[in-house]
Parts: sequence; structure tokens; C-alpha cells
Amino acid sequence: MGKNIFVIIFLFCLKSFCFSQTSYQFDYNLKLRSNQSAQKNIDFTYIINSKEPLYGMYLYDDAKGAIFDNKENIRRNFNYRIKAKEIMIHQFLKETSFVSYDEIKIEHIIVEKIKENKYSIKCYPEKDNKNSNLELMVYLKPFNEDVIRFYYLDLSNHIQTRIIDSLKEKLNGNYNYVVERYTVDYKNGAISTNSLKKIDKINFRIEPPK
Repeated sequence: MGKNIFVIIFLFCLKSFCFSQTSYQFDYNLKLRSNQSAQKNIDFTYIINSKEPLYGMYLYDDAKGAIFDNKENIRRNFNYRIKAKEIMIHQFLKETSFVSYDEIKIEHIIVEKIKENKYSIKCYPEKDNKNSNLELMVYLKPFNEDVIRFYYLDLSNHIQTRIIDSLKEKLNGNYNYVVERYTVDYKNGAISTNSLKKIDKINFRIEPPK
């Protein structure tokens, strides 16, 4: 996959897919690795718009991918393949609507700076509750703009936004970071560590059919 050039050819299955949004614009390509509890490592690509956190696109190693659109509450699934490292051919298969809801109740978030660029985040269902129901250890890396995202967090966009906003309160107005690595404990036996392998600047746009 090229660093600055994405040549996109779309083959749409019109019987099962229909864009209602004008377009999707992306500016960063993140190569990631996720280590889930009792599972092997998962490598995947996350393509984002750094100015628009409400949608993102995942590409997996099995030639399948999805756009998660939290504006319209739609997941758009597709197959893809790469030619000469610079050409991606997308074949959209279907779209699935979802209901956005918070999986857990979070009323209070405490962020503690452990050391330079390392932060502990603890979430609580009530402000006076002593037992957290979600914990993260986050490692930031200085970057040339704000690309702070949790790229494989199994929680609603609303909860993720609240956690990021709480983290940014500790950054003294300088948000020019990327999340280099984080470990999340869901407090239900599931723990995962997700890390950034590479990040590239891109100019990538998906246009809907007319």
C-alpha cells in the first residue's frame, strides 16, 4: 500500500449496497496489531480522517474490510485486494444498520499521568464507586497533529469520545499525539493490548455512486 498515493477502483453490488453520504475522506493509514486474551495476534489496517472521528475504515488480512459510520449508524462491509502495493479494488457487499448504545455505564473517569507519555485511565459506574468497570494503560507518541484514537476498542463511539476528552484534559492543550500502544481491561475477564506498527499520511477519498 503506497504511502501517498491510493488508486481506488470500486465495484459496487448495487442490489445490496447504497451510499447515502456524500463521501468519505481519509488522511492517515495506521498499521496495527491487536493481542486479545487467549487469541493469536491480529494484524489489520485502520484508515481514518483525523478531523472527523465519527467514521473509520478497517482492512483485515483476510481481504475483508468495513467502514464504520457512526453518523448514520451503518457498517458497510466489503472485500478488497491490493495490486502492485498501490491499487486497491473494493467490492462492497452489504450494509448493516446498528443501534448505538453504551455497553457499560460510565459516570466518572480518572486519568493519572504515570510518567512522560504514559497514562492510567480508570472508569467508574458512579462517582463514589470504588470499583472501576474499565481500565486502560495508554502510551502516547508525539506526532505532528492530533491523531489520538483508540483503534480497536470494543466500546461505543460515545464512550471512546468521553475517554479521549478526559485524557486530553491532562495534555495541557497540546494534543499532537498518536496512541502508540494501549492495554484495556474490560473487567469481565477480557484484556487486550493494541499497538501501532506504522502510520502513513495519505489522501484517500471514497465517492458514492451518483
